[in-house]
Amino acid sequence: GIGDIQIGQGYYVKIDTATILTLNGDYNQPEENPISMVNGWNVVGYLRLDSHPLEEIFSSLVESDFIIIIKDYLGNAYLPEWDYNGIGDLQPGQGYQIKTNVSCILQY
Repeated sequence: GIGDIQIGQGYYVKIDTATILTLNGDYNQPEENPISMVNGWNVVGYLRLDSHPLEEIFSSLVESDFIIIIKDYLGNAYLPEWDYNGIGDLQPGQGYQIKTNVSCILQY
């Protein structure tokens, strides 16, 4: 029902035991792959191979007041309105839930 995996999109995987999920394919540079986000909730994968400060990745969207909240898989939140970052750096291989108030493009 999902179809093909889309570059930059995140996916939920429910498992009942610890496991390693390996996806094979070519590495996609984030600067060459803009990520479309809809108005409302989105799940976005972090494409870089090294961690990076969340505030730098989302700075242009935050300055435009497009981001309401970002959450990691543990429920930690980034709340730009409150200048609060409970996530810290974005981590390779992780996905993030992002709520926007407009459709927009994430390019980093």
